[in-house]
Amino acid sequence: MKKQNYHEAELGKVPDSVKNIEFKGTVIDASDCKEKKIADILSGKHDNDFIDKEKFQRNSYYLAYHKATEMLNWAELSRTLAGDRSSITKERIPQKHIQKIDELRKLMSAWILENDPQFNR
Repeated sequence: MKKQNYHEAELGKVPDSVKNIEFKGTVIDASDCKEKKIADILSGKHDNDFIDKEKFQRNSYYLAYHKATEMLNWAELSRTLAGDRSSITKERIPQKHIQKIDELRKLMSAWILENDPQFNR
C-alpha cells in the first residue's frame, strides 16, 4: 500500500502540537543540489545518497560534521555524562558536557570521512 502523504505515524511519538501534520513540499539538498521531498528526507530515504566529493571537496568535513551532529542524541549523552537520569534537556546541557560532546562530534566527523562509503568513492 503506497502512502500519499507523510504523516506523524512514521515519525513515532511526536508532541500533540504536530500530530496529523502532513509534510508536503520540497527542498534543495545542499549535498547534491537536487530537489527532494521533505517527507522523503524525514523518512531517511536519502540518508545514504552519494555525495559527490569532487564537487564538494571543501565541504566534505562540514558534511561529515553535520552527519555526526544528526547521529548524536545530545540530551541522552549529557545524562550519561552526568551519571543519572536527571532533568537535562537539549536546551539545558551543562557547558562541560557540551565541550565533551563537541569533541566526540569532531572525532565522529573524522571517522565518517575515513570510513563512510559516500566520502571514499
